[in-house]
Amino acid sequence: MIIFSSERFHRAAYRWLPFCWMILAGTQGLGMLRLLGINIGGESGSATAGSPVERILFMSMLALGLYLLARRSELLGRTFKANAPLLILFCYIALSISWSDLPQVSLKRYIKMVGALTMALLIATENNPAEALRSLLARYLWVVLIGSLFTILFVPSIGRAVNYDGSISNAGICFGKNGLGQCALAATLLAAIPIISDLRRGMVFENTTMLFMAVIILMLSRSSTSLVVCVVVLTILVLIRAFATINVVHAGGIALFTIILLVATFALAESLTPNFSIADYVIESLGKDSTLTGRTELWADVWKLSSERPVLGHGTGSFWVGDVGVSKPIMETYYWPPNQAHNGYLDVIGELGFAGLALVMCVAVYGLYTVFRTLPDNFQYAMLRIALIFSVLLLNITESSFARITHRVWLFMLLATTIPPPQK
Repeated sequence: MIIFSSERFHRAAYRWLPFCWMILAGTQGLGMLRLLGINIGGESGSATAGSPVERILFMSMLALGLYLLARRSELLGRTFKANAPLLILFCYIALSISWSDLPQVSLKRYIKMVGALTMALLIATENNPAEALRSLLARYLWVVLIGSLFTILFVPSIGRAVNYDGSISNAGICFGKNGLGQCALAATLLAAIPIISDLRRGMVFENTTMLFMAVIILMLSRSSTSLVVCVVVLTILVLIRAFATINVVHAGGIALFTIILLVATFALAESLTPNFSIADYVIESLGKDSTLTGRTELWADVWKLSSERPVLGHGTGSFWVGDVGVSKPIMETYYWPPNQAHNGYLDVIGELGFAGLALVMCVAVYGLYTVFRTLPDNFQYAMLRIALIFSVLLLNITESSFARITHRVWLFMLLATTIPPPQK
């Protein structure tokens, strides 16, 4: 009781618990320890059982997070009201456990998702949520950038991964080039936003150093998706900054309309050039084939299984569960065992149906709406949240992170869409 009554302990817990959660979940901390030869809990269990050590750690952090959140009980009512769409989504995900083919697996995975939401609520209820979010992301991304660059250069047995086709890619401490590219993308945006907002004040040592390292690691990862998303999101941010000089309130809407207009122009150009595909040319320029490295065939197989229950889905966390989940026929078809559809929208349909996808999109749209309204109050904070939301929406076209337990990109989504309680 003496420990829990200590104000110093509470301040440290509020500051470091979300960071520890991101390190363990977003960077697969126990997996990194096993690669270093430090095995604190044996091998992971089966696809349905999971790792007992990870379960204990996540449950402990969840319990502590709920305790810390309860200490801010005077804010919870306003916070829950401000985040009604997000809470409705999580209630629906909980309800989907009742029709899951693997309810025990679904329940375990849902508990981890609640932990991620708890960490996002802790950040949103801070006295200065803007500084809390930036500080959390900065600490996490610095660890990833420095750790990844070190392992790629000096410990290649950890920093480089062998792909299913036998090729070698830079993975850093993220266990894959896509994960490394996603973190480098987030770091690039985090460092670039102050510079875009105010060039003179944003060009400080910390921002320029992070931006330099992030761009290098983004190139080393050779993640085409993260690179394209980075260019698109930076373009959106620059447009918002340019239009903000005219009218800050309408800057986001004008920038979004410009992007939609460009997409419509691209679609029109594609229809007018039947003998030449601009999309195929861009894809081939990025080193991909027209099937996006086999993704389109996988999408067709996932859709075939998802269409069996198109409205409500098969239940959260029950689709990709090794050789016992709904995806078992797919696992037996491909020589490289997929553990996701490489399309977040398809994966949501498979587990939560079109009803779940509608709720996920409502959370994203509502988050963007509320963030656009806060542009005049805290420009850089709003820009950061806009960048994260757009990045997640675009990344999920060829990767999958929506409602995926503790995926780093899903954590970014929760942090960006969780709205701080309105001030009295």
